[in-house]
Amino acid sequence: MSNETPDQPVSGEQPTPITPAAPEDATAVQQPVAPPPPPAPPYAAAQPPAPPVAPYQSQPGWQQQPPPGPVGMPAAQTQAYPQTSNNAVVALILGIVAWLVCPIILAIVSLVFASKADKEIKASNGWLTGHGMVLAAKILSWINIGFYILLGLFFLIVFIVAAASGGLDPDTFPSYESSFSFGA
Repeated sequence: MSNETPDQPVSGEQPTPITPAAPEDATAVQQPVAPPPPPAPPYAAAQPPAPPVAPYQSQPGWQQQPPPGPVGMPAAQTQAYPQTSNNAVVALILGIVAWLVCPIILAIVSLVFASKADKEIKASNGWLTGHGMVLAAKILSWINIGFYILLGLFFLIVFIVAAASGGLDPDTFPSYESSFSFGA
């Protein structure tokens, strides 16, 4: 007999793989066991985002040039566009709001802003736009002023006619005692 244990192979022999024994119950199936997940890395302190880098940066003191265009074409040029006059926008907004709040007062203020915007637009040589807004503000404001003046005149005429015909005399007002008789 040899001194070798059954788990150790005899010298010169290859070890044979050990296969698990078949389960006693044929319906039971062994599920493979997943290895444990790796340990989570330690959390680092939050890093502030890097500052944005402007494209085509140049060295300090050098004039920055736009990128070159296609071959045979000049480099891209930046274009300035005309802007809308702020006074024209304010005049139009006041002309619209004047129909709802403080009619005649806001309409007059709108006319002042429209006149100021019109002068700015003419003096800008095309760099300021908004002539259509100025025109709309003037039209809205003048219609507003005319409408409320006519409305005031109408109420004044109604008041004068009522006063002339004796309609405002307290003796001619119907009294509740004479108009409501409940059979008493």
